[in-house]
Amino acid sequence: MVSTRTIRAVAPLQQQLQRTQAQSSRRCIDGLRRSYTTPIQQHSRQVSHAQSRCYSTPPPSTTSSEAQIPPPRFTNLRSQLKNSVSRPSSPSQQPKKRQSGRTLIYATTFLVIGMTVGTYSSAILAPAALPLPFSKEDLHHTNTLRQTMHALPLAVHLANDPHWESWDAYTSLPPESLPHRLTTGPMGGIRGIGYQHVFANRETGEYIVLVWLGKALAGWPGVVHGGCIATVLDECLGRPALSKFDERSGVTARLEIQYKKPVLSGGWWLVRSKVEENTEGSVENRNKTWVTGTLEDLDGNVYVGARALYVVPKTIKLKSLHGKF
Repeated sequence: MVSTRTIRAVAPLQQQLQRTQAQSSRRCIDGLRRSYTTPIQQHSRQVSHAQSRCYSTPPPSTTSSEAQIPPPRFTNLRSQLKNSVSRPSSPSQQPKKRQSGRTLIYATTFLVIGMTVGTYSSAILAPAALPLPFSKEDLHHTNTLRQTMHALPLAVHLANDPHWESWDAYTSLPPESLPHRLTTGPMGGIRGIGYQHVFANRETGEYIVLVWLGKALAGWPGVVHGGCIATVLDECLGRPALSKFDERSGVTARLEIQYKKPVLSGGWWLVRSKVEENTEGSVENRNKTWVTGTLEDLDGNVYVGARALYVVPKTIKLKSLHGKF
């Protein structure tokens, strides 16, 4: 039998042997675990790395046609996210509808603008033919102008003032002579000097003439010719001068005109005129007198200023103008 002392001596050796075996077995197990887990971990890392790179870089294409297309370059995260959104393989019809609708709107807008500009330009550069003076249509338009003139605020004010008397221009002339005069014949009618109405102040001697200047008097498109303006001013300023002459006739010796603003055609204008009292050739001289006048709009803005000298010729006997002219 083994003694107790022997058992006690052998026990530490057994414990040490057990520890050595346990350590060696643990090392073997760790080695086996490393040998089997390392390829798996490497594979999982490669897969995760490939997935993370797929987020910013597309996978290589297998087809030859796709291989020729370079991969897109992104500048920020938003563009990458937009590219990662799945898109249909065939284009949808909704973008086409939007694009076609926008094209139709643009085409319609430019068409309307072009038609408007073209119509306006043709109306200015090549206006429609106006009726000839003394024609049936022209007389109808003249009556319309007469009614329109009497409704103007200035005409209503002067008609209600007892110091002013008024009449239609050249009503004292024979009707058969009107076509042979410049302002009532070639320049007359709705397309020219369509209508003139004269207001005269008995006390001050001032004259106001409301006149329609038609579109056929234009030099530049829409602007009355300067020569036509001079003709109108010459006749309107001659009224107060001839009314002071004993012979009731006279001619223009000098005409000074200052064009300040363009006078537009196709509208109402007024001419103010009055004999100069304190100049050479005053009212006391019955054969020569100066007259000043202005061409104004209905608001009183001066567009043209004028000054004229009228004389009674000594060697030529002119026909006297009596009555309302």
